[in-house]
Amino acid sequence: MHDNQPSLFAEPSEPAREERTLKAIAEVFDLAYEYFGEPDSPADDFDEGDLPPALAKARARRLEKARELGLVAQWASYKKAKGCVTIHDPTTGEWHELPWKGAPSWAMWEVSERSSLYKFTGDASAFDLTASQIEEIWEEKHPPEEDAEEGIVEEYELPDD
Repeated sequence: MHDNQPSLFAEPSEPAREERTLKAIAEVFDLAYEYFGEPDSPADDFDEGDLPPALAKARARRLEKARELGLVAQWASYKKAKGCVTIHDPTTGEWHELPWKGAPSWAMWEVSERSSLYKFTGDASAFDLTASQIEEIWEEKHPPEEDAEEGIVEEYELPDD
């Protein structure tokens, strides 16, 4: 009899393979938390005053670059998140991915505009435009109506009180 074949007469010594298989990512995280505990937040480890000067300077420069770039939207990495839009948070410098259908309309327009600029010019710097540069393009394509009156315009007269 072969060693790797189960016996028909003996109780199985280990659980069936299906019982040992994790079926969801949440199960993996639950198991990891059970064995390793909750992950520590890097922000809890350091106070801003405790940072080494070089690290504090690098963090300040990263935040300054994030403010310069502004609130922008781009296509997410095709390999990482196919069909997603990534939105830059100018306060932290982080990028947040959203599915195309869940993205705000301004982000959908901006992503499409960046792609068409690249398509027609061949210049990949279209993907590096800042929020103020994209705003200039928006204003060029959507000029204010010249004959439009400002404020509330009533098309009918209000009754006298």
